[in-house]
Amino acid sequence: MPQPLVNYQDRLVDSQKEKAMSQGNPEIYRRLPLGRGRRVFRVLTLFPGADHEQLCGKLDIQDLDETARVPYICLSYVWGNVDSTEPLTVDDREVRVTANLVNCLYHLRQPKDPVVLWADAICINQQDTEEKSFQVSLMGDIYSA
Repeated sequence: MPQPLVNYQDRLVDSQKEKAMSQGNPEIYRRLPLGRGRRVFRVLTLFPGADHEQLCGKLDIQDLDETARVPYICLSYVWGNVDSTEPLTVDDREVRVTANLVNCLYHLRQPKDPVVLWADAICINQQDTEEKSFQVSLMGDIYSA
């Protein structure tokens, strides 16, 4: 029997994404576990800062079923070169994310006020397959909330 064709290009891209996200710090997610089956998700509060000061923030949880949620911005972006990562401090721990995301965060950060946002690479534990799968199923609601 003929062997099925395998798209090695897709596998390479997937493994590069996993490599980039594995440079994250799973410690930041232990403080805020997402209850399985609950329609909750993490948001990043990006602290104020000037120009190219180090990006810093903290994670919090939002519940899609609660009406009193903190307004947040949803980021939709291209991951870019997964081999080019830069640091971001989240809950006093360094996390490495793609340069495209860091550049976006620099543009969104305000000099005096915090900015609350959702970005998959930061708000979803990319090393937890079960969490990723469940959070992907909520993405439509996260974007439309």
